[in-house]
Amino acid sequence: MADVAPPLSVFSLCTGLSGLDIGVCRAFGGRVVACAERDSYAAAVLMERMEAQELDACPVWVGDIADMDARTLAGSVGVVCAGIPCQPWARCGLQLGDSDERHLGHELVRVVREVEPDYVCVENVSGFVSWDGLGGLVGALSEIGFDCEWTTIPASHALIGAPHHRERVFLLG
Repeated sequence: MADVAPPLSVFSLCTGLSGLDIGVCRAFGGRVVACAERDSYAAAVLMERMEAQELDACPVWVGDIADMDARTLAGSVGVVCAGIPCQPWARCGLQLGDSDERHLGHELVRVVREVEPDYVCVENVSGFVSWDGLGGLVGALSEIGFDCEWTTIPASHALIGAPHHRERVFLLG
């Protein structure tokens, strides 16, 4: 009998309503084992979806990720997924980038250091590339041993089918 690999364990950071996690889990056969979301409404929706068995049940950290000690997950997570806030990079915003208090790239890198996953998956708006958020993140992840690839995909792509063109950046390290 052939060995069957266990599902990829996913730690979701800046989870939102879990869209990125669902995509990663479907693509790679994973399961979310923990979430971190600072927005109490989004966290409540996540927990309701878990109770309704629409999402796998897992612990949900509700609060500022700067206050979270992720070392308890070290060695138990295969991938950290993060939809870090887009406001610092959004075309309709102030484009303050790294100087925007909502920028969490540095916290993402800290969590990745603490958790020591095999992979990192990040999603953001196309302005993340234009205003060098992506370059800074790729550089920081490279310093801790990750080789990163990235692409942009419009929401109107045939595989997605949204009625608008908004592009998203996806990074895999």
